[in-house]
Amino acid sequence: MATILFIEDEAPLRRVIAAELRDAGHTVHEAGNGREGLDAILAYHPDLILCDVNMPVMSGYDLLSELRTGHPELAEVPFVFLSALADRRDIVAGKQLGADDYLTKPVDLDILLATVASRLKQIERLGRKFEAEKSRIEEAWRIQGEAERRARDQLMRLFSSHVSATVAEELYRRQASAGDGALLQPRPLTATILFCDIDDFTAVCEGLEPADLAGWLNGYMEVMVRCVRDQGGIVNKFLGDAVMAVFGVPVPRASDQEITADAAAAVECALGMERDLRALNRSFADRGLPSIGISIGIQTGEVMAGTFGGADRMEYTVVGDAVNTAARLEALAKTLDPKGSAVIGKVLVGDRTWQRLGGRYRGIAAGPVTLKGKRGAVEVYRVVGRQEPA
Repeated sequence: MATILFIEDEAPLRRVIAAELRDAGHTVHEAGNGREGLDAILAYHPDLILCDVNMPVMSGYDLLSELRTGHPELAEVPFVFLSALADRRDIVAGKQLGADDYLTKPVDLDILLATVASRLKQIERLGRKFEAEKSRIEEAWRIQGEAERRARDQLMRLFSSHVSATVAEELYRRQASAGDGALLQPRPLTATILFCDIDDFTAVCEGLEPADLAGWLNGYMEVMVRCVRDQGGIVNKFLGDAVMAVFGVPVPRASDQEITADAAAAVECALGMERDLRALNRSFADRGLPSIGISIGIQTGEVMAGTFGGADRMEYTVVGDAVNTAARLEALAKTLDPKGSAVIGKVLVGDRTWQRLGGRYRGIAAGPVTLKGKRGAVEVYRVVGRQEPA
């Protein structure tokens, strides 16, 4: 049953009512005035308080006022006045202070017990309602948590092979703050695209055993991926022996300076690929494996970046004219030097990339070139190195 605190300064009456409450199965604590009652409330945290009004030291009104204002954690405990003050104004005053009920003396024990039982049932109903609401909220949080975990897992799957774990976590944080799926929905942005492909790859495949080819190709891919990541780009996909890298995704750049920095980063990446490939080729030569030459195409422009695909398969990528142009420039670069040339890398950039380099790189104008699939000519430049300081 319940724990009840009965506060009454008339000891004989207190003992009689306390006995009746105990006979009804309740645990009863007693106090002789409001001050003792407050101490007992804080000590026992009763389920219901039955209290006289006129008492020494602290009246029932003062106790109720102190309880409601100073101890909000006990605000839901039913408080019932039991008083000889039977005037209507006294009853109204007690209820205005926050009493849940007001009984008058002489005591009708049946009404007293019925009132106590009613108030305790009310608390039970409130408790059940609270637990139901708590369960509903917990379930809502669980469902939301699962949805957030699924969203995070989806984003991590999309980006974990492209960027570092730290960057992937930052992407998830930005997505959560921007709104559900905001970063993953296709959106226009300006990025720089780099395509890199091995020269004469078909001939190499014919001359190597499958196991040797796999080791040779993986060694090359590892170097290419490292160069892209070192410059802040993402490896968007592998297309056979080709690498497609993007600078400026997935978080849209906020300024023209950032877009320019992406263009320079792509060119630095290309030069880094040439540099690191020289060391890799020396390693290949020591193992009797063929050396690698590469062709690179770079273009800057507006693309649509986001997830593309269906429910069973989705991937993050970019599409647009800049992507097609970079791929065509890479194909054009393959034709620049004769087979067997000592040149390891050939880097062609489109005009929109070249304009953003600000004279920091040495280049040779290849003139306007009509690329396959494009209606108009594109100004093309071959990057041959960094501009030496004057």
